[in-house]
Amino acid sequence: MNSIREEALDRISGIAWDENPDAEILLNRIQVVLYELEQIETNRSDMMFGDPESHINSPNMRRC
Repeated sequence: MNSIREEALDRISGIAWDENPDAEILLNRIQVVLYELEQIETNRSDMMFGDPESHINSPNMRRC
Protein backbone atom coordinates (compact mmCIF):
# COMPACT_ATOMS: atom_id res chain seq x y z
CA MET A 1 0.00 0.00 0.00
CA ASN A 2 1.43 3.35 -0.91
CA SER A 3 1.92 6.22 1.49
CA ILE A 4 -0.96 8.31 0.13
CA ARG A 5 -3.45 5.50 0.73
CA GLU A 6 -2.01 4.90 4.20
CA GLU A 7 -2.40 8.60 5.01
CA ALA A 8 -6.00 8.55 3.74
CA LEU A 9 -6.79 5.50 5.89
CA ASP A 10 -5.24 7.20 8.93
CA ARG A 11 -7.37 10.29 8.31
CA ILE A 12 -10.53 8.21 7.85
CA SER A 13 -9.72 6.26 11.02
CA GLY A 14 -9.37 9.52 12.93
CA ILE A 15 -12.69 10.73 11.57
CA ALA A 16 -14.42 7.43 12.38
CA TRP A 17 -13.31 7.56 16.01
CA ASP A 18 -14.19 11.25 16.38
CA GLU A 19 -16.49 11.90 19.31
CA ASN A 20 -18.79 14.04 17.15
CA PRO A 21 -22.11 12.17 17.14
CA ASP A 22 -23.40 13.81 13.94
CA ALA A 23 -23.26 11.06 11.32
CA GLU A 24 -23.84 13.45 8.41
CA ILE A 25 -20.77 15.52 9.30
CA LEU A 26 -18.64 12.38 9.72
CA LEU A 27 -19.81 11.01 6.37
CA ASN A 28 -19.10 14.33 4.67
CA ARG A 29 -15.56 14.42 6.10
CA ILE A 30 -14.89 10.83 4.94
CA GLN A 31 -16.20 11.68 1.46
CA VAL A 32 -13.82 14.65 1.30
CA VAL A 33 -10.84 12.42 2.14
CA LEU A 34 -11.88 9.85 -0.49
CA TYR A 35 -12.40 12.59 -3.10
CA GLU A 36 -8.96 14.04 -2.38
CA LEU A 37 -7.41 10.57 -2.68
CA GLU A 38 -9.14 10.04 -6.03
CA GLN A 39 -7.92 13.41 -7.33
CA ILE A 40 -4.34 12.72 -6.24
CA GLU A 41 -4.35 9.27 -7.85
CA THR A 42 -5.93 10.59 -11.07
CA ASN A 43 -3.35 13.36 -11.29
CA ARG A 44 -0.51 10.90 -10.64
CA SER A 45 -1.87 8.54 -13.31
CA ASP A 46 -2.22 11.36 -15.85
CA MET A 47 1.35 12.45 -15.17
CA MET A 48 2.67 8.91 -15.60
CA PHE A 49 0.60 7.73 -18.56
CA GLY A 50 -0.89 10.87 -20.06
CA ASP A 51 -4.50 11.87 -20.18
CA PRO A 52 -6.31 9.99 -22.98
CA GLU A 53 -8.78 12.89 -23.32
CA SER A 54 -6.14 15.63 -23.48
CA HIS A 55 -5.93 15.64 -27.27
CA ILE A 56 -9.60 16.67 -27.61
CA ASN A 57 -9.04 20.28 -26.51
CA SER A 58 -5.40 20.55 -27.47
CA PRO A 59 -4.54 23.70 -29.44
CA ASN A 60 -2.14 21.54 -31.46
CA MET A 61 -4.89 19.28 -32.79
CA ARG A 62 -5.82 19.98 -36.40
CA ARG A 63 -9.38 20.99 -36.96
CA CYS A 64 -11.12 19.22 -39.82
